[in-house]
Amino acid sequence: MANSQFPGLDGFRPVNGPDGNPLSGADESKAMAAYGEDPSNALADGTHKQQKLMIYHIPTGETIAFKAYIEGYSDQYTSEFSEEVVYGRMDPIVQYQGTKRVISLDWVVPAYSPSEAQLNHEKCAALFSMMYPLYDGGADVSNANTISVAPVFKIKFGNLITDPKHRDTDSAEEGGLVGTITGFTYSPDFEQGFVDGSGGNLLPKAHKLSIEFTVLHTHGLGFDNYGRKRESKYPYGDGAASSAGGGGGPTGIPEVDEAAESGVTGG
Repeated sequence: MANSQFPGLDGFRPVNGPDGNPLSGADESKAMAAYGEDPSNALADGTHKQQKLMIYHIPTGETIAFKAYIEGYSDQYTSEFSEEVVYGRMDPIVQYQGTKRVISLDWVVPAYSPSEAQLNHEKCAALFSMMYPLYDGGADVSNANTISVAPVFKIKFGNLITDPKHRDTDSAEEGGLVGTITGFTYSPDFEQGFVDGSGGNLLPKAHKLSIEFTVLHTHGLGFDNYGRKRESKYPYGDGAASSAGGGGGPTGIPEVDEAAESGVTGG
């Protein structure tokens, strides 16, 4: 954003020193030299690699970027059905309710230099603030009971977390997957130690972040009556439209139509 209240947090070039003040003079030169020496910056900031995790906060329009030191990734799809037990039937009648997608992600945030430790610290502080809603009015706590916008995010990580319609864009705002962060864990690595910041602040040399991200789908899901995917590139931004399915029933899929006719799926 042009008027971002968190300047520099969508990139990897240090803005402030460990004392929290803007870099200048010899300190700035030293920080930029360290930035150039760190090979991970070429992977995260490079034109062709883009190995980074981007988190876009929809209410404020702010983006925070982390290098993709991913330690754990899981993408869980859970279909839910209601069941009705009917006298004389061995099996219940099931009715489809919906499919929920939850992504769990663990990543490490290391610091190559004291200035990067400060930058990472600022990124985490901003991100944790985004876990709370927007309120009507100003900073007066008396208005804290009037929520205007809930904390909703867009996350993009390569093709594994992306809006399938915008797989190739390098922007979480345009190509991120919409959802809510339902869980967040921040764990400084005490074995790696800390950098001394201003006023006795402790800036971790490395820390681990973990989230649970519940996807709010904003694109077509499932299949149409011809057996074709409604979004051909769901979920990971690749794949082509499937060929048309056969006819013969309401869906064109014999097994589904047969189950509906027998009452098993409540159709």
